This record gives sequence, structure tokens and C-alpha cells, in this order.
Amino acid sequence: MRNIALFLLFLPLFILTSCGCHSYGLKAGLNASTIRGDDTDNLDPRIGFQFGGFAEFCFDEVVAIQPEVLYSQQGAKYSDSDGYDGTFKLDYINVPVMAKFNLGEKFAIEAGPQAGILISAKDDYKSSDDSGVDNIKDDIKNIDYGASFGLSYDFDSGYVLGARYNLGFADINDSPETASLKNQNGVFQLFVGFKF
Repeated sequence: MRNIALFLLFLPLFILTSCGCHSYGLKAGLNASTIRGDDTDNLDPRIGFQFGGFAEFCFDEVVAIQPEVLYSQQGAKYSDSDGYDGTFKLDYINVPVMAKFNLGEKFAIEAGPQAGILISAKDDYKSSDDSGVDNIKDDIKNIDYGASFGLSYDFDSGYVLGARYNLGFADINDSPETASLKNQNGVFQLFVGFKF
């Protein structure tokens, strides 16, 4: 564990001293998120948004590393047999570290690991005679992790367009009542960014 901590501590210094160029930027976009795994047949995507900042460090004309910090609205919509409709609203601070492989001057393939910290979890429900919002943060694990992959296109003006899918590996279910169920996040993203 100590070796991993030291590696993560010195990784930014290695990147900064090894890269040939760097840029910084902001990005925002739409999420279509769902929860995968056990007992998820009644779930539909939740539409939310994501925004944050990124830095890009290029090693040559083909390879770059792009760490990001993003606020991301995730979760899923549901309809159950008791007549309730609702939305599981899971909001995260996500930190993807993307390896970018440039295909020519404009297009890039992106892939890399992502870690997420849960900052809010609510069940927003309603039926014909009842409605409310429950805090379910104790039923969702605080840490999420997975992999992200996608495509991006850089414009000469500094704008960036892209699409990405975040595939969660971590079991996010922490509810004692459904401890046998294993569930993971899945998020499709469309985004626009601007590099400074």
C-alpha cells in the first residue's frame, strides 16, 4: 500500500517532466445513467448532467494523458409493482484518468480508469396518493470505481466534442436488506469542452 501511495504521489511529477505540451480546460454534458446487475429489470436511464475540469499532458503527437475532476449526476428511474415511480439520484465526484490516442490531428480514442466518491444519494418517489424524498446514502457504498472509454474531436477553435461510456466495476449496493444483490453503475455521456 505504501508503494502505491508513493507511486501516486510522484506520478504527477513524472507526467509534468515527461510531457511535450499541456493544456487545461472545462467540460460539461449530458449523462444517461443506469444501475446494472441483480434485480434491475424495472430500471430505466436517469438523464442528468456532468461538468468539471481537465488537464491534458501530451507525450508526443499520438499519446496524451488527461486527468479530470467531474461532478456527475447518476442513478436510474424505476417503476415497481406497488404503484410507485421514482428516481434513484446518485451524485458523484468522479476522477477519470484517460489515456488519449490521437487518430490524426482531430480525432482521439480515450480509455482509462475512473474512481468516484458518492456525495449524495436520494430516492425521489411518488404514487397516486404518496410522494417524498428519502436519503439512501447509507445504502450506497461511498467509493465507486471502473473504466471509461470513448471518442473525442478537437476543433481548431479550442472546443472539444466527445462521447464516453463509464463501466462501473464496484458493487455499489450497501443495503443490509438486499445484501445478496450486486449492482454497478453504467453511464453514457455526451460532452462539450473548451481547452485554454
